[in-house]
Amino acid sequence: LHATTNLIDQSANDASTVSTQVNEVAKTVVQTATHMNELSTRYNDIEQIVNVIQGIADQTNLLALNASIEAARAGEAGKGFSVVADEVKKLAEDTKHSTEDIRNHIAQFKAVTKIVIDNINGSTTQASKSADAVATISKDLHEVLNANKIVQAHVVDVSKTTDAMHTT
Repeated sequence: LHATTNLIDQSANDASTVSTQVNEVAKTVVQTATHMNELSTRYNDIEQIVNVIQGIADQTNLLALNASIEAARAGEAGKGFSVVADEVKKLAEDTKHSTEDIRNHIAQFKAVTKIVIDNINGSTTQASKSADAVATISKDLHEVLNANKIVQAHVVDVSKTTDAMHTT
C-alpha cells in the first residue's frame, strides 16, 4: 500500500507540474497572438505609406506628361527637357510597379498572419482545455491519495485488531 500511495502522490505532483507548464504555454500563446495582431496593424500602417508613395508616383507621372507636352510645344529648344520628362515618367512608372509589388507582398503577409492568428487562437483554446483537464486529473489523484491513506489507516487498524485477536 505504501508503494501505491507513493505512486499516486508522485502522479498527483507530476500532474500539478504539467498543469502549471501548460498554463505557461497558454500565456505564451496569448502573448504571441497579441504580437501577431500588432504585426497586422503595422501592415495597415505600411499600406498607408505605400498609398502616399503611389499618390506621389501618379502625380509625378502627370507632371512628366505635362512636361512632355510643354517640351513638344517648345520644339527644338525643348528636346533636352523632353528627355528629362521621359526619365521622370519612367521613374514614376517604376515607382508605381514597386508599390504594387509591395501591396501584393503585404496582402500575402496579411493572409499568412491571419492563418497564424487563427492557429494561435485554436492553440490557446486547446492549451486552456488541456490545463483544465490536467488540473482535474491532479485534483482527482489527490482525492484518490486521500482515500488510499484512509484505506491504509483502516488496514493498519484491522491488522492491529487481528494481531490482538490472534494473541488473545
